[in-house]
Amino acid sequence: MRSWGSAWLAGRPPARLRTSERAVRVSRSRIADQAYDDVHRYWSWPVVAGRITDVYADLLARDVKVPEIPDPPRDPSCRFRAAPHLL
Repeated sequence: MRSWGSAWLAGRPPARLRTSERAVRVSRSRIADQAYDDVHRYWSWPVVAGRITDVYADLLARDVKVPEIPDPPRDPSCRFRAAPHLL
């Protein structure tokens, strides 16, 4: 028995072109929808902010000792001290 898969398109280039275009259009649409969902699921601001908050909460729960870092000496010639708006 003969398989009629895409063999019937062999002699019909316009039909083959339309079928291919439709397949590509559907694939692009699915990929775009999946990408949109992934961005919202993994990279939206509430999700990212929640991850950052979770890291801080975890660090606070473990009572991690952070060494104190002394302030560097003040440099009176520093242009940012004279004009802090440049920061």
